[in-house]
Amino acid sequence: MNESNAKIQKIQENSSDALILVNIVKIFLIVSTVVTSVVGCSMIWMSDIFDKKFAEASALTDQELSTAIHIEGGLVSGIIDLKRNTESQAVELGINLLATAAVMVSFVVVLHFVAKVFKALKESDSPFRPAIVKNIKIVFVLISILLVLQSGFLIGALVVLPLWCIFLIFEYGCELQQQSDEIL
Repeated sequence: MNESNAKIQKIQENSSDALILVNIVKIFLIVSTVVTSVVGCSMIWMSDIFDKKFAEASALTDQELSTAIHIEGGLVSGIIDLKRNTESQAVELGINLLATAAVMVSFVVVLHFVAKVFKALKESDSPFRPAIVKNIKIVFVLISILLVLQSGFLIGALVVLPLWCIFLIFEYGCELQQQSDEIL
């Protein structure tokens, strides 16, 4: 029993460290999202000024400036491709920055639920509790949706299957934990 307590204590310590790291990354992403959104909106709102500056810089270098943020495949690249028909480089860059901010928001949401998992693990005497398993399920569903939207159905399906199997293992562990608690 003492060995079991040592393992639980190690899980709690690691969860505490992971929670700190996840919160730091989440704060960084929130700040980056706000900055990216403000810059993107500014680029669109003041597109005339920025387009003049782009034209001046382009004339100086005798090259065309590339303003596109390249995202391979998925929904975001489809949005960006639809907006490429604009003649304003500033508007195009602004839309790309806003699309990037939207992706960062989705990562913040995933990290929020990951933080909830680590917080519950830190405070729990077992990793197999209903609240923990519920948040793990939410994280896995969000990751699956993001992968399907970003990378396409095949890549998403290849990742979703192992995630679902891991979730089922946790769900079964939760059932066993409840049975064990009822016996005691």
